[in-house]
Amino acid sequence: MEGAATIFETIWRERNDLVHNGKCIPLNQLIIHTNRRLLELIQNQDTTEVTPTTWLPPPIGWHMCNTDVAMGVNSSAGAAVFRIDDGSITDIHTTRIMQCDPLAGELYTLTWGAEQAAKLGLKNVIFQSDSKGVVEAIKGVFSKDSDLHFNITNLVVRFHATAKKFELWEACWIPRIANCVAHDVARWANRSSRFGEVEPSNFHSFLHVSTADGCSNDLS
Repeated sequence: MEGAATIFETIWRERNDLVHNGKCIPLNQLIIHTNRRLLELIQNQDTTEVTPTTWLPPPIGWHMCNTDVAMGVNSSAGAAVFRIDDGSITDIHTTRIMQCDPLAGELYTLTWGAEQAAKLGLKNVIFQSDSKGVVEAIKGVFSKDSDLHFNITNLVVRFHATAKKFELWEACWIPRIANCVAHDVARWANRSSRFGEVEPSNFHSFLHVSTADGCSNDLS
């Protein structure tokens, strides 16, 4: 029943966007988008489902923003890696993390990643994090039963305020093994104290390989 509800919701939202906003998503992209949501639903329901071990690119016309945090004893760093449908990396950004709590750090990085996406002028963005708590917080921001910490709630509200600048967006969980590019960039930034916009060509041998996520390569 939940699968049928997801499909109906997608059709109804598309109908409303077309009637009220004059926006229309190409059918093939709509199918990919719906299938991605159905797969996420199945994985949440079936604990025996095999966890995906490789990163999959976004549909045509979308950007994927993978974020992760490297927590250190004396410092921590976050990274946002942007890729398009062919798997190529378009932008890399890193930031210093002041939060000590892992959930707050992960959520801050995802929110900051959304702000970078808005600055880049992106319209359709899928945000991926290997923190289930972050994704659940983002999706449950308007829940009446929310018991999130005040600082976490503020970050969630901040994310949704930024998300209004996008035409379409999604937030979903992926396992760490499928998010290792963002993780390794965060580790590199934390070790080197390099923060801000990073030229992708600096990591050509690692980051420009679309199959990098799912392997155990380290950045130098």
